[in-house]
Amino acid sequence: MGRQSVIKDIFKNERVRSFVFWFTGLVLLDQIIKFVVFRFVSVARHVVLNEEQILGIQLLKNFDFAFSLRVPEPIIFLIYIVVLAVMLIYIKNNFRTFDAKSILAWTFIVSGAISNIVERVIFGYVKDFIYIVGGGIFNFADFYILFGIALLFYIEFRREKI
Repeated sequence: MGRQSVIKDIFKNERVRSFVFWFTGLVLLDQIIKFVVFRFVSVARHVVLNEEQILGIQLLKNFDFAFSLRVPEPIIFLIYIVVLAVMLIYIKNNFRTFDAKSILAWTFIVSGAISNIVERVIFGYVKDFIYIVGGGIFNFADFYILFGIALLFYIEFRREKI
């Protein structure tokens, strides 16, 4: 069986096509939003979106690892490779057993991770801009990951109650 035939067989699966569609859309959405914000908001400008100053826009070229941990770049990429490999192997081995919510959760997690990793590879940093007082500065890809993890916890919590 040729390589093209294997790829065709994989994409015959509706769940795989859905995963690829949403993955691509989420990564593009994250990158488009980052481009627009960094292009049209002044670097020195801090925009507060509400009177309580809980949420705002603050541009940050994040050279650090997750949670602003200062980690040497080679170690960052090693962590990325290991975590992505483990995640993708887990997804590949369990994809057939995932329900729609699990597929959605993993789509968000993988989309967020890949979007930030590609950005770090291309630019050497990740663009963060959503400022939360007392919480740091994030981007949509970070929220994708958090949403996906929260959804997985919810799914597991609901499963144990049944």
